Amino acid sequence: MDVAAIAKREGFVATKRNTDYSLERILLKGVFCCYKSGRSRIGVGSTNKTDCPFKVNFRLQPATGTYAFTSNHNLVHNHDLDPASTTMSAVARRFAPEQLHLINDMDSSGSSVTQIASELRERTNAVVLRRDIYNALGRSGRTHYDGLSQVQVLISALEGNEDVVFRVGGDERNQLSWLTFASRRAIDRFLSMDFVLLMDSTYRTNRFNMPLLLISSIDPFGQSYIVACCLLRDETAMSYNIALSSLKQLFEPRESNVETIMTDQDQSLITAIDAQFPNALHQLCRWHLEMNVKKNFASKPELCSKFTKFMRCEDELIAEQMYADMTNNASSEEAAYLERLYRLRHKYVEVWVSGHRNLGARSTQRAESMNNRFKQHLETNGPLVDLFHALHKMTKSYEETVAFMEFQLRDRPRMYMSMISSMAGRVPRFILDLMEQECMKLRWVKIRDSDEEYIYFMDSHKVSGSACTCPFFSQYYAPCVHALACFGKDALDMFHPGWIVGGASVTQPAILHGPREAPPQIAIEDRRRAELTVLAADIHTRLLDMESGAGISFARKFQEMLDRESLNEPAAIQDPPVSRSRGRPRGSRKNLFRGGRNVA
Repeated sequence: MDVAAIAKREGFVATKRNTDYSLERILLKGVFCCYKSGRSRIGVGSTNKTDCPFKVNFRLQPATGTYAFTSNHNLVHNHDLDPASTTMSAVARRFAPEQLHLINDMDSSGSSVTQIASELRERTNAVVLRRDIYNALGRSGRTHYDGLSQVQVLISALEGNEDVVFRVGGDERNQLSWLTFASRRAIDRFLSMDFVLLMDSTYRTNRFNMPLLLISSIDPFGQSYIVACCLLRDETAMSYNIALSSLKQLFEPRESNVETIMTDQDQSLITAIDAQFPNALHQLCRWHLEMNVKKNFASKPELCSKFTKFMRCEDELIAEQMYADMTNNASSEEAAYLERLYRLRHKYVEVWVSGHRNLGARSTQRAESMNNRFKQHLETNGPLVDLFHALHKMTKSYEETVAFMEFQLRDRPRMYMSMISSMAGRVPRFILDLMEQECMKLRWVKIRDSDEEYIYFMDSHKVSGSACTCPFFSQYYAPCVHALACFGKDALDMFHPGWIVGGASVTQPAILHGPREAPPQIAIEDRRRAELTVLAADIHTRLLDMESGAGISFARKFQEMLDRESLNEPAAIQDPPVSRSRGRPRGSRKNLFRGGRNVA
């Protein structure tokens, strides 16, 4: 950035070429050239290259971790330096304001794109292509939407909805740089059980081609939902840092202690996660890892199969043996690739990730599914405000699904084993079904030893008064087979508060408790009269709370409906039908006058 700024001040554009990166995607060396280096292409879209010899080499210094210029350089240009030419280049194809004004004026007067390009080339030394003119005209045509810019329309929609909270930022040119928005209900839901976040970026969601980072999570019912949407300028570590920092601002004044964050192998996003959520455990998507291994070792299916078993291994020693077996017959390049994956084993191998509080998630499939559903509400060239509408639709659909599941939770509680049956109707079936499988293991679990602090089991797990070290408790924060074996029904107090979603008492089926007493019968007319009284009182209160002019309008409208004793609007007066005689219209009679003759 500093080199680009200095070059622009001197009157040219510096481009980075011949770069070399390490396996960790760290820039090791490269060269800065003038944007007019190379030769022009022959054709209509000529780039006006001059084969400029300017170049400056740089290299990373491992000892200091900084970049330094080498002695191999050439600081001479073979063309005139013009600060105005740096506005349009192969790197930054954007016109200056006065150039845009000229383009719009000439286009309005009927000038062709070729004439506009010729005029611009005469006025400046910039590289101007016809496709740049077309792009500028397209951008200026879609800059405004109903009299306002796209960003203004989106922000107006966000500000007009009390259920949405957002943060927005711009760059030095006052253009949109990033935007993070979320539903307050989604934020509250996540903060009640902040176990896992799934992050995945997607493109083709807006006409400005800005990437969209969707951040989702898993609720107590096992359903995925969107926590926040982040619109970014690009997919760099700086942009991701801003997005995750603004996400934490949405949590204020409360603070979130995210347990696990799952992503693909996007190094920029991983770097931002380490900076913004240093206490969270990072987990890699197994599916992406498996697909990358199959791509790199397409000719060795046996090695791919071994790597899949290595990812799902539940014993540390066996996992080490599997890795050694994979690298025995591998080439040096394959061994280096496997070594890089082995250094990340704590982020995807089962024996290590089973200790993360991730609700059983092993891939970003849920996040990608949310991306696909989100994009179904969008068009590639749609306005930015469609992002708000898409989030609103998905949030509404999700809340309706959760409301129905909560109704089922209380209305038709399932029968479970006696040890956990008291939680039916209070916690979702998602976790109770998993706990029922834990209850079935009680016959095989044996206690080995105990002391004042822990109770030790034969499978090497230990239980204290409030926690267990087994994978089930670590992943779900719910009573496991070890806690049930130690404390019985008292272990149900070990549920995380986020699991308790049904506070009301649950009516058990009559088959367990016999017939219920019939409730007192109330006449239908009395019930409807009571409902009418409540509604009338509510309408009276709301009318008095309104602004006087609006309240009078509503009251008069309601009074008109009462006067005509109908809820429907009065029929509109229409034109009368065209009057004409029935049957086929008669034709005109012939004129039989012959002139000069008397017809008897």
